[in-house]
Amino acid sequence: MTDWVTGYVEASAPGKLVLWGEYAVLAGVPAAVMAVNRFATCTIKARDEGTLLSAAGFDMPTVEIRHLRAGVVPIKEAPIEEVPKEAGLFLAAASALQSGSPANIHIHIDTSQFQRNGQKLGIGSSAAALAACYGALAGLMNEPAELSRAIAAHQRFQGSGSGLDVAAAMLGGTIRFQKGEAEAIELPQALQLDFIFTGESASTGKKLGSFSAWRERGHTVPLDMLALASHALFEHADDPDAWHRYIDALRHLDLAAGLGIFGRHHNILCELADDFGLLYKPSGAGGGDTGVVIGFEHDGSSGRITAFTEAARQRGYAPLDIAGTTHGLECRK
Repeated sequence: MTDWVTGYVEASAPGKLVLWGEYAVLAGVPAAVMAVNRFATCTIKARDEGTLLSAAGFDMPTVEIRHLRAGVVPIKEAPIEEVPKEAGLFLAAASALQSGSPANIHIHIDTSQFQRNGQKLGIGSSAAALAACYGALAGLMNEPAELSRAIAAHQRFQGSGSGLDVAAAMLGGTIRFQKGEAEAIELPQALQLDFIFTGESASTGKKLGSFSAWRERGHTVPLDMLALASHALFEHADDPDAWHRYIDALRHLDLAAGLGIFGRHHNILCELADDFGLLYKPSGAGGGDTGVVIGFEHDGSSGRITAFTEAARQRGYAPLDIAGTTHGLECRK
């Protein structure tokens, strides 16, 4: 058994919800992202030989990678393509380490909190899992876990993305994220938010690919308008008109680029929110996953949000018991 494992390491990292700035963040515009109280965990235990990977939440069988043994093949050099996807997440997380590659371990990743009835909620499970895995490995090797390394590792695993979900997982709280940099922000007390699952999981990767292809064609005026509306919300997040302009700009981008951000369920929920005098938008890439209902303290939205969520429940949607969290990546030995 290796002499650098002293027993047991556990790390956890939260999921996220994008409040505003989705897609615009890929053009270098700041986005507001809130870490939420659903956590991925990663535990590491010593074993006699080889690396054993297991998972809960992910659909992955237990996998033993025998060539990942001390002094044989460094994790950084192991090709991700040769192992199952979630094992690839582990390899990507390990590639962020500054020190030598650990081996002879059993590593277990749990993202069960990111699912409902077997469906992915779309609140950043892969970023949280990678952050937790990287954090556990860094703790094991007695080195600091760094945001830039975590973002690079997630991009290696996923192939694209701004890194905002990784930043939320690493730092916690509500952040302003732009070009790999994050700073903590405070939301206005007058802003009231609630979250609802559409009942349909969506593929973020496909939408990001379609968005990139659309940008390459050069007709990006709708993106410019979304960027302006996103900037404005950092100053006026308690202004219903600023939210109207942002949601309208997101819809125009959707129509121009053919992304399907406002899928059938999101459109139904938009109309339902309008019936209650509220605003609604998809969170993140859209198409399915989770959306945000928006109200304001100064117009008495609280009761109407409660009525909206009950009406949505009766239509088969799932209000989520989710709140922001100040906890980012945490590691315990």
